[in-house]
Amino acid sequence: MVKIGFFRANFYSCVKKNNTSRTVNLSHFYSEMYIFPASIIKHFNMSRFVFCFAIIFLFFSCNTDKTAKAPASEEAAAPAPAPAPPAATLPSVPLEILQKIYQKGTQVDFIYYNYPFTSSLSEKPAIQNATRHIAETPAPLDPNCKTAGRVTYQVDGDIVLEGDFYFSTGCTYFVFYENQKKKYSNYMTDEGVNFFNTQIQQALKLRTNVQQQQ
Repeated sequence: MVKIGFFRANFYSCVKKNNTSRTVNLSHFYSEMYIFPASIIKHFNMSRFVFCFAIIFLFFSCNTDKTAKAPASEEAAAPAPAPAPPAATLPSVPLEILQKIYQKGTQVDFIYYNYPFTSSLSEKPAIQNATRHIAETPAPLDPNCKTAGRVTYQVDGDIVLEGDFYFSTGCTYFVFYENQKKKYSNYMTDEGVNFFNTQIQQALKLRTNVQQQQ
């Protein structure tokens, strides 16, 4: 379009100047026509080159910024390490004491602080099962846990082991005393958890039946 417009402008200006002559030397117009468009094309090519270079520069700059920022975002998104579980501060009850109860025990008594009932075991198989409620692993003492009751293990009327049991969500362990001081701590086994669950459910059912009869 630039070529044609330039050619027509020179052509018609010449025709107006030479109205008496119908013959026009077109070579003069063609030579002028290609002088100016060449500079336009050169200028256009240079502009296009600069534009393309700018686009490439911006593209690599953006990628460099993203690469530099990626590690920071990954570090920010990394989860915090889980806190270490509390360590046990008391040792496990000695195996010799549990063996004595298992072999010679005559009675085990349970006193529940949060429920209005107590229970006792006097038969040998039941007493032996009660020793299996105590796990070998020592348990850490959690100040948020509350005592659920008291347990005593007897041999011929003598208390050979006594302590508190903790029985709530996240708190299932024993703390045993010696000379009225905390001496041992042990986790409660799954068998012990099932035992206390059964005892509590039976006591609640019995209390409900008594209330209904009144």
